[in-house]
Order: sequence, then structure tokens, then C-alpha cells
Amino acid sequence: MNKKIFVPMATIGLLSSAILFANSASADTNMNVQAQDGIVSTDVNPLSTTSRGQVLIDGTGSNGLHLTSGNTVTTGQLDFTYSGSFPVGSIGWNQETEFVLVLPSELDEAAQDPSFITYFSGTYDGPGWGANPYQYQTSDIRMGVDNDGNTIVRFTNPPATWGIANSLHFNVNIALDLGDFVTQTGIRIADAVNGTHYSFNGTVVTDHDYTNIADDNTATSLNTHALDPGYDLLQQVPTIEDVYDTDTTISGTGTVGTTIEIKAGGKVIGTGTVGTNGIYHVTISPKQNENVTIEVRQNTGVGMSAAATTTVKHKVSEIPAPKVNTIHEGYTVVTGTGHTPGNTIIITDSSGQEIGRGSVDSAGKYSITLTSSQPAYSILNVVETDGKDTSPITQVVVQAPIPNAITHIDNFSASQDQYITGTYTGSKVAKIGLTVDNAKKPLIKITPGNGNFSIFTSTYGITASSTVLVTLYDANDVALTSGNSVSVLP
Repeated sequence: MNKKIFVPMATIGLLSSAILFANSASADTNMNVQAQDGIVSTDVNPLSTTSRGQVLIDGTGSNGLHLTSGNTVTTGQLDFTYSGSFPVGSIGWNQETEFVLVLPSELDEAAQDPSFITYFSGTYDGPGWGANPYQYQTSDIRMGVDNDGNTIVRFTNPPATWGIANSLHFNVNIALDLGDFVTQTGIRIADAVNGTHYSFNGTVVTDHDYTNIADDNTATSLNTHALDPGYDLLQQVPTIEDVYDTDTTISGTGTVGTTIEIKAGGKVIGTGTVGTNGIYHVTISPKQNENVTIEVRQNTGVGMSAAATTTVKHKVSEIPAPKVNTIHEGYTVVTGTGHTPGNTIIITDSSGQEIGRGSVDSAGKYSITLTSSQPAYSILNVVETDGKDTSPITQVVVQAPIPNAITHIDNFSASQDQYITGTYTGSKVAKIGLTVDNAKKPLIKITPGNGNFSIFTSTYGITASSTVLVTLYDANDVALTSGNSVSVLP
């Protein structure tokens, strides 16, 4: 509890003066540590005094600071005027006092910056002082905390004498260039916690006694809920649409004209600008993998906002089911058409066992050799995959074997043609051979299921009178057909 003794003038004598000086010296010594580091002592001098009055606020920033130069510069000054008096009966002889400015909690972060005090200036005019007001120096200004936990700015006044031959009245004028502080440090001033105003107070005290500021002085409201417009801009966070591992562009919304910065893993992967419609489209490089966290920030000129974040999702590829050409019993090669060159075609049997794998070529086709031929009426499953996503299954049934037969032989001119050509069927056909005038010629391999054959005959001595037969064979050189005659022309 603050204890004050008001001494009537009539009772003042040498003894009371001596007591005053002793107490004052004791208090100054006791409070010396507190004066240096801002810690408030609860050991208060009972003779300490607090003035009565009120701080009034004006200045270019009293209705809010201002943003200029594309929001990169903040301007505005708060001017504090304090007019107050010590209570009647108070006395002081060549005694040091302090003007104390109590700050609202919204300025606590700013007050923690070591440079904060350098943005203050002002004057003091009090009892016993000269004709010209005292100009505060930076060395006169310190930060502190009052007994209610409020941040205070402490201005050391020159020694003064009052109540003996001088008045008890004080006039203090303080200017805070808050706009320049914000511009230089980037520290923004939060909106009023109560949603309506910022509350300031002030007084002149002796002996570093901050116990009764609120009781003896009237607080003043700065009637704006948003002192720093840059603070609100800084709170505006852009939005971000879903991002997939296939995306090379990220989109969202933001404040028109602001710069957008996109990061992944702490590295910038793209920058851009919000358009006049409030939408941004930013190209990123490289594409990001699934589960990577994307951060998007915007700079409205007052600094980077907090980040909007999203996690990269996997984009399910819409791969259509591959097309498969007809397969017959005995076939060991499966052919067809895929969707994307480079994708993999996988063939499994009805039990799920893989029996063939290959790639889609540049023309979108594939040809895959099976580990073994499949019996008629067995089921094969064919899919296409890009390594992450897989197409629907194309299910095919192995058809019955095609009869082994020569279906056509073109006429052959002994004097003009070098090749005997024609067509055949049969899934077991692996070779074809000629018999010329009862002489069997070497067998020639052909592609099973191809359906066409061409036999070079220049060394076989075929004449217009020759008897020529064509025969189909399996892989073991077993004849599958009896010889079919070739119509030999001159």
C-alpha cells in the first residue's frame, strides 16, 4: 500500500528538512538497482509523492498510423501532453523526479526492442526549473514495469524544489515517432485487445514509486481499435488450392497486387503476383512429391504474412484399360495397344501369377513374350501401370487353337519370281518348308500366328515343269500339313 505523508507548511523546520533529505537519499539508494534494470521494488519510501493529472494524446498518428510507398513506409507520431500537480502540502528540495508513461499491453513487443527509447523526445517544465523547458536526452529515458505489471517509459527529470517557494505544477510533452519505429524495425503494433481503444496513463513520481499511478491519474484512451494498419495487412494470409504431385502450377487467392512466395522444404520453388481478380497462379519447379508440405506467403509491403500450408496429394492417373489382340492356344506372344509410351504392361494368369511384362513403345503398341503358352479357355489379366497407378484390368480368354492350314498360295512364275508367298493359319506353326520335284529343302522359321509366309527360291532350280509343295511344321520339325501344291507358271 502506498503511504504518503503530507506535511503542513507551518510545521516545516530544519528537523523536518533533514528527515526529508535522509529519506530521499535512502530511497534513491534503495531504488538504484531498479532504476537500472526496470525491476520494481516493493520497499516504497513512505514520503514518496505521485502527481495528479491526465495524459492527453494528439499527433499525426493519434487516429492511426499511415502506410505509404507501397506499404513499405509507416508514418505517424503520438504526442503526449501531461499536466498535473503534486498534492497541496507536498514538499521537495532539489529532488529528482520521473515522468512515467504507462503503455498499453499492445506496445509490449515494441517496448522490448532496445531501440524503442530512441524514438522518444520531449520536454519537462516543472516547479523550480528555469525559463526554458528541459529537453530530454536519450540517457534520461529507461524502460520499466510498474507494480501492476504494466510496461512503463521512465523519463528522468532534473532536480527540482517545490512546495517551499515554488508551485506544485508540472507540464510534460512527449513525442513518440511510432511510425518510424515500425518502419525501421518491422515490429507491428497489434490491434486493441478490447476491440475499441488503447489505454495510456502518466504521472510524475518521486523515489521510483509506481504504486499509485492509476489511482491518482485519469487514464486516456486512444480511440482507434487498429493503431497500425500494417498489422492487419500482415494478418491477411493467402489461400491455397489442393496441390498434387503432378502439378507444375499452384493457385489460390490473396490480396490484389501482392507478391506471392511458395516454399517447400524451406526452399523457394516459385514466386508470383496476385492478379486484379484476387487470384494467383504461380509456376513451381520442380514438381513436388506426395506428402511434401507446401507453404504460401504473401507480402503486402509490410512483410511476409503467416504461411498458408497444404500437403501435396497424389494425383491418381486415369489410365484406361489396355487393348489386347486375340490370343489362341499355343501363342507365346501377346500383342496390343497401350495408353502412354513408357508405361508397363503386366500379364497375369487366373491365379494372379505374372507370366509376362513389357513396355508400351513410342507408337503406343506392345508385344510381350509369355513365360509359357496358355491352354485354350484360360483367363489372362492385362493391366497398364505408370509405377504408381494402374489401369482397370482387361480380361481375355485364350481361344481354341487355329487349325494348321495353308489358306492361300500365290501363283509363282519360274522365270520372273524369286519368292513363293501365301498365307496360313495355325497357332503351332513355327516353320515352313518346300519340296521341289520330291527334293525336300531346308525348313524356314516363321513367326507363329503371323499368318503370312515368303520363301526365297532362287537356288532351288524351279522350272515351269517343276512340282512344288509347301508344308507347315511345328517347332520340333513335325509336319502339320500335307504338302500344298504351288501353281508354277513359265
